[in-house]
Amino acid sequence: MTGALHQIARQPVRFGPADRQMVGMYHFPRPAAPQGITALLCSPFGQEAIRAHRVFTVLADRLAQRGVPTLRFDYHGTGDSPGADDVGEMEGWAADVVAAQDKLDALARPAHRVWIGLRLGALLCAKASRAASATLDTIVFWDPVVDGGSYLRELARADREARLGALSLDAAKYRRLACEPLPAEPSEALGFPVTDSLRRQLRDTREQAFIEAHCARAVFAMPDAQEPAWLTGLRSARAGADATAVHRIDDGIDWATNDAGGTTIAPARTVGLIVPVVLEAIR
Repeated sequence: MTGALHQIARQPVRFGPADRQMVGMYHFPRPAAPQGITALLCSPFGQEAIRAHRVFTVLADRLAQRGVPTLRFDYHGTGDSPGADDVGEMEGWAADVVAAQDKLDALARPAHRVWIGLRLGALLCAKASRAASATLDTIVFWDPVVDGGSYLRELARADREARLGALSLDAAKYRRLACEPLPAEPSEALGFPVTDSLRRQLRDTREQAFIEAHCARAVFAMPDAQEPAWLTGLRSARAGADATAVHRIDDGIDWATNDAGGTTIAPARTVGLIVPVVLEAIR
C-alpha cells in the first residue's frame, strides 16, 4: 500500500430483511482502491451511540481515504433505522451486524474483513462473529463492555445523575430522587429503553463472549488500567504471536452521559491507533 490518500464519497444505504430494515452510510474511495479490505463500524448503545457519531464518521472517512470501504449503520430500531425502540436486545442486534457485513460484501466484495465495535458494539461483534458467513481477519474491541452486570449499574448511575441534574432547580424533587435507592438494573438509561430481554442478556454476559469470538486476530483498545486476568489468559491461549493485541488508550471519555451538550468527540490518538490496525489485516 502506498501513502497516497484517496478522494472519498459517501452513499446512504438501506439493507436487511423486509421485516428488519436498517440504514447506514457507506464511505468509499474514489476511484476504487485495490486493497480488498473493508471495515464495519458497530455502534454502542443509546446515548453512547449519539456521542460516538462524530468519531465514527471521522474514522470511516479516514479509512476510506486509505482505500478501505467502510460501513457505519444503525441497528434495527435505533438511530435512523426503522423499528420500535422498545424491543431492542443483543441477539437481534448481533444478527444486524451479520446483515451489515453481508451488505458490505455486496458493495465491495472484499477478501479481508475487519470489524470495529465500541462499548456494547464490541460485545455484539464478539457474539456476531460466531454467526458470520465469511472469515473475519480482525475485530477491534474498543473499550468493550465485558461484565454486563457492571454495565447495567453504570447505566443506572448515569441515568440517576442526569435526572438529578435536570432537577437541580427543584430542591424538593431533587431530595426525593437523591434518597431513592439506585436500581441495579434500569428500565431506562438516559432516555433509551433497557428492555427486559436486554437486561437478562447483559446479566449473563461475561468475558467468555470475547474468548469465544471467531476471528484471526483480536485487538483490544482499552482504557489505561491493569490488564485483567482473563485477557492475559486469552492472549496466552490464542494461537500465534499476533493473534491477540492490547493497546492502551487514555482518551478519558465518559461515553454514558448526556452532560456534554453539543460537544464533538473524535479522539485523534485513538483514530490514529485504529486506522493502522485495520490496514495490518492485509499485510
